[in-house]
Amino acid sequence: MSLTISSGIPPHGPARDFDEGDNGTLIFWKIRCINSQTKLYFDRLLVIKTPDLPLAERQLLLSLTATSPSDPRILQHRQTFKEVSDEKLSSFNSLGMNFRNVWLDDYFEDENGKPLNMVGVVRILSGHDDPIILGNVGSVLRLGPAGIKQKEKWTAEKANNVAHFLRIVERIARSEWYRSPLSIEYALQTPDPGVTLQANELLNWKHPSTRATREILLPVRQLYSNDDAFNFACNAYLQHVDHAGKQFWVKERKSMFNETRSTEPFVFQIENHTTQEVLDLLIYGCGEVHRQSDDNTEERLKQALTKYGQPHIFVTFGFAVRGLIQYAFEVYPVIKQDFDHWIATEGIAGPDRVGLDELPS
Repeated sequence: MSLTISSGIPPHGPARDFDEGDNGTLIFWKIRCINSQTKLYFDRLLVIKTPDLPLAERQLLLSLTATSPSDPRILQHRQTFKEVSDEKLSSFNSLGMNFRNVWLDDYFEDENGKPLNMVGVVRILSGHDDPIILGNVGSVLRLGPAGIKQKEKWTAEKANNVAHFLRIVERIARSEWYRSPLSIEYALQTPDPGVTLQANELLNWKHPSTRATREILLPVRQLYSNDDAFNFACNAYLQHVDHAGKQFWVKERKSMFNETRSTEPFVFQIENHTTQEVLDLLIYGCGEVHRQSDDNTEERLKQALTKYGQPHIFVTFGFAVRGLIQYAFEVYPVIKQDFDHWIATEGIAGPDRVGLDELPS
């Protein structure tokens, strides 16, 4: 038995070649729906039998459903699927066909088959035309730029703080580290649910290279450490954004960021370290920031490597970083939309700090 945990960009890409002898796959799609009149949920069951399709279309659909979540281009073939009842779907079990499932994030339909995203669902449930959904960036961006309040209290220093945060997120998003796979696979040696992952046999692991990791250490550190770039940017934005809904949304993401850095990382733990402590363990323990740490982090890193092994330490660090920066990535487009608008139309002071990119090469 093995356990695999991975993170990264879903491997959507060009259609793969499949065996032309595939004549027995049923592609199954259960779509969560809502009745716009009664506001009740129901499921719509759709199927495609690949033997009924031309070979080229069969191969394409198998390719689009080869990942989880499925390639969103499957939506272009929505009308190819046929709706069936529960009983009809159950009858396919006796045909000895292979089954493949379609799964898409944020896709729903109404009673007439009209596509909906989460905003559309909440609009039906709440009766509000412009609902704001916690954690859903699109529900905020669709509102467009908001105005600025207390303009007289805006300063170039605040502009520098916001611009600095935006640059940090952009650097991380463009980095090789962010695009690299991150996964670990263990063979579970015992069915005991209390066994720790590090006690089991390591089968395989993937992580960003040392060079790629070094590239993001300082930007990530600036988000949460004494620089506190995330909170400084949020505070400046929250003081001046003239929209109660956006203010509430960003304040909640800010709260989740701070809660995450003070609690244990998701999936893997290192001796009850919080997310921030896991990040500090590698950043300061390896001497990448300071000549010497203030609290003997170097020795604690040696002890952790001896106890857990390098794969567990590196993968735990990677998951901890991704769990924390997701909030920065979500807040980024919301703050940037309004920040750019304020500079362009409200006449506020923009950043006046000279960045490295602005210096002559």
